[in-house]
Amino acid sequence: MADDEITGRKKESVPDSLKSRSADEVGITLGTNVAGYVLQNTGRLFAPS
Repeated sequence: MADDEITGRKKESVPDSLKSRSADEVGITLGTNVAGYVLQNTGRLFAPS
C-alpha cells in the first residue's frame, strides 16, 4: 500500500471512490434535513428579537 501524500498514513483497502460516494450520500442527507428544518421553522428563525 502507498502512503497518503497528505497525512503520511497508509491508504486503507477501501477505494477512494467508495469513500467519496458515502460522503456524498451523507452530505446530501444532511443538507436535505437542514433545509427541511429551516423551511419548517422560517418564521421562528427569522422573527425579529
